[in-house]
Amino acid sequence: MDFWSALEYGAWGLSIVLIGWMLVDARFVSTTYGEDFLLSSREGDE
Repeated sequence: MDFWSALEYGAWGLSIVLIGWMLVDARFVSTTYGEDFLLSSREGDE
């Protein structure tokens, strides 16, 4: 296996880890916060 093949496999592995992290975080956020909170905008409420 040459350098570029190893780099390609590493990039794919990193992509899979990041996608997994995004899915876990999306699940965590959806169970922690309600839809009303996530869709609300608090800008300008001073």
